[in-house]
Amino acid sequence: METADLFRPIEKPHGRPAGFALLILAAAIALAAVCVLSASANGWRLAPLAAAGLAALLWLFKRTTRDSGWLVCALVAVELLASANLSSQELQGGSDAARTATRYVVIALLCAPAIPRALRSGILAQGGFRLYCLYLAWAAVTILYSLVPVFSAGRLALSVVMFVALSDAVAQVKSERDASRLIRWFAGGSAVVVALLAASIVALPHGVVWVLDPSGIQRFRGFLPSPNQIGALMVTTTAAGFLCWGRASWLERIGFLLLIATVVGLALLADSRSSFVALGAGSVSYLLWRYRLRGLVICLALALGLAGAVALHGRGLGAYATRGNVTTLTGRTDVWSFAISQIEESPILGYGYEVEGAIYQSRYFPLWWGPWDEGPYSSIHNGYLARMVGVGIPATLLWLFFMLRPIVFVFRSGDDPWALRPIALLAIIPILLENMAETAAGDCRNCTGILLFLAWAMLERQRMFVLERAVRERALAHARLPRAVAALSSIALLASGHGPAGANG
Repeated sequence: METADLFRPIEKPHGRPAGFALLILAAAIALAAVCVLSASANGWRLAPLAAAGLAALLWLFKRTTRDSGWLVCALVAVELLASANLSSQELQGGSDAARTATRYVVIALLCAPAIPRALRSGILAQGGFRLYCLYLAWAAVTILYSLVPVFSAGRLALSVVMFVALSDAVAQVKSERDASRLIRWFAGGSAVVVALLAASIVALPHGVVWVLDPSGIQRFRGFLPSPNQIGALMVTTTAAGFLCWGRASWLERIGFLLLIATVVGLALLADSRSSFVALGAGSVSYLLWRYRLRGLVICLALALGLAGAVALHGRGLGAYATRGNVTTLTGRTDVWSFAISQIEESPILGYGYEVEGAIYQSRYFPLWWGPWDEGPYSSIHNGYLARMVGVGIPATLLWLFFMLRPIVFVFRSGDDPWALRPIALLAIIPILLENMAETAAGDCRNCTGILLFLAWAMLERQRMFVLERAVRERALAHARLPRAVAALSSIALLASGHGPAGANG
């Protein structure tokens, strides 16, 4: 397919996000999930709710076939709701196998219509998308020698399906308005989950929504497996809300403020420190870029305010900030040292796609207590080390190259026709920073992985668009030159590597 066809103006979508309908839909799916996960003798009583959830899912499937925005919204909600952990004495949860199977089936159903469109569009053979396909192909090779082949195959299948489907959604972005609309749909899916999490405080038993930290602090987790997932949701939802702010009406801005305030409050209850640090770093970088000197003054004022709060409540804040074993980042440095030693033993091949937790089964692993005995479900708490353990150092460097290239390009080139620089600062940077303390930058999975991919893919599409436009402008200028000068110019372009063959590179 010609590049000009790929960048033709997008058709206007039918309708607008139906907020209340979406909330009802998510509630039905969530209640159906409760029915599926509650494998108890009284589970049959929830059968009507399961039927309602199935009907809602079929209705959502119809919507996603017409508008890719619905797909983004649905994937965000389903990814988080499907990981619900509702096991307690009051509410018996089902097995992980049943929950995983339900998640895979629902996501495959939602993504199915988008996959043929993505393959026909040719986007997967262009630029960074082609390199991403190469990376995923290598990940498929690692299944052959993975420590847990079934686990690697399942995770990779889910990543590939969502990668292709979300690529189709991004392929329809041709302007700043389209980019903002896609982020708005992401915010809509996040709003559904945030609303249900807020409701879970009073709707679910205390033993389900709260978990006791090893340091003795009660942390909110809602129906999610870990409080850190609340923090990750806070980072992505806040970023999406601010990114949609410029094109929002006053009524929508009130809604975004309520959404951000709610998710920040939930993250405070979840006590996710790394998420706030990551969000703060992204916010500071945005203020310095957007407002220059005024941004520096704002950052200094915030720093002084924080210093004043520490001075007034120094003892309490100090005890809070240093709770747990902060010298090892609550045990992370010990785990990282072991992970590095394992990487040194297999630096090229790795141990299998996303099975980093399986290395803890080694008899040389120094920590035999704590959350390190869950096999491949255990986390290294560092996404970069996790990739090296899974697919090796070369593949991780390839991932970093094509992930960072469009970010560097948009700031170095000075050409940002779709106004995507704020996305790089408010979405990508916080997620990549949080990925140093958590496994946050997954391949199109969970809220952080989905937003990271959407932001990167739009930046990569813009990069290819700018390069293609530059090629067309050079071709027009070349056509106006005298023949002798045009011939010399063509030779110079080919020698420099900036000819038409490298336009989509």
